[in-house]
Amino acid sequence: MLIQIIFYLFCLAAPLQAQHGERILPPILPSGSTVSATVIDADSGILIYGERGTMPLKPASNIKIFSTGAALVKMGPDYNISTSLCYDKNKVQNGTLNAPLYIKGEGNALFDLNKLDFLAGEIKRSGIIKITDGIIFDNSFFDKTPPLKNYTPSLSPLDIPCISPISINRNIIEITFTGNKTEVNPASKYLRVEKSAGNIAPVLIESGEGYKIIIPSNKAYKKIFFFIKKPELFASLLLKEKLEERGITVEGKIAAGNTPKGIISVPSSVNLAEYIIETNKLSNNFLAINLKQILSVKFGNGLNGLSFTKELKNLLESIGVPADNIIPGDGAGISPRCRLTTEALARFLRFIYKNNKLFTPFYSSLSIAGIDGTLKEQFFNSPLKNNLRGKSGFMMGVSSISGYFTTRKGKHIIAAVIINYKKGDIDYYRGIERKLLEEIYNKF
Repeated sequence: MLIQIIFYLFCLAAPLQAQHGERILPPILPSGSTVSATVIDADSGILIYGERGTMPLKPASNIKIFSTGAALVKMGPDYNISTSLCYDKNKVQNGTLNAPLYIKGEGNALFDLNKLDFLAGEIKRSGIIKITDGIIFDNSFFDKTPPLKNYTPSLSPLDIPCISPISINRNIIEITFTGNKTEVNPASKYLRVEKSAGNIAPVLIESGEGYKIIIPSNKAYKKIFFFIKKPELFASLLLKEKLEERGITVEGKIAAGNTPKGIISVPSSVNLAEYIIETNKLSNNFLAINLKQILSVKFGNGLNGLSFTKELKNLLESIGVPADNIIPGDGAGISPRCRLTTEALARFLRFIYKNNKLFTPFYSSLSIAGIDGTLKEQFFNSPLKNNLRGKSGFMMGVSSISGYFTTRKGKHIIAAVIINYKKGDIDYYRGIERKLLEEIYNKF
């Protein structure tokens, strides 16, 4: 242990030279570790420091820089991601809609019960008091990806719910047990919880008649999260309930279908600029993967992973970003296939920096060192506190950071650092990242 501490202090205290072409990272690193770093002048684009900048490494959540940035480039910050209720106005007579009510999803992963209630209110305000042909859910915008788990007693950032064009409450049902009291979120008359004797696993049963959760009575849970496999069905049932609460009669079945063109659309939307704030600042994997699916549609090549990778590379190369060694994977950084170079990361950050329309929303989405987001607990007692705006990344064997800051002499800097390692803890490698960035701050 003493040897490890001495080794750690030696690496961080080693004299660093922040000049182009000279090494500024610690001269000795644990075996099996690889560091890549690219630091450039934001205004001129001149390379200040490079260390294996073209080597593709696992980036962890720094791949979200490309997911969110590419969305801004492709769709623009004013793009709205929507969930809508649609109906044929020509088939409304005396308050009766003699046709289905459609719920259409376009990837709004922030859609929740409150927003659904608002849409139900809009239908009421339109004068509709009866629907004769049920509710049709349109989940055709992209193919959904089912969750890998059925349930978990402890929710992890790596637990990704169903990725679906129609989402509701992030496609999770949360059950909390306090004494004899059971709380369900979201609460609904179409969702009931039952306890069952015997040594069984918790189960969620999904059907058009309602959702049923069975919990074994011989196990004591404080909390349990269920991952919905059919969020489009669940959203439709909740919609029916909200309509009925407002005095609207809903007849007919809930079924899948496509929304006809040319009918009234009542949307609940989230602006892309707002969407990427939580994606980057809180490093939300669910939002990032969902955004990649939206981009797949906008690129015009459907859901094929190779096509998405190809189109993303084409986009990056068209704006002067080297993209040969980029593999976006799931767009969140969870996939072990993800690869990124710090050169591409830094150059992409500079492209955004030079585009005022993109830079303002993108910069606002990044964490502020020592203040908020995933950088809230880092860079205390550092000149980079409340200075660095960046994106951190962390998973087993990976630490990364990239972003913008201003040096002691007023120079605007873009830096990207990725470290892949086989031993040691994250604090050690974050220490290396911090020392490098602070050295750049002091030298320039």
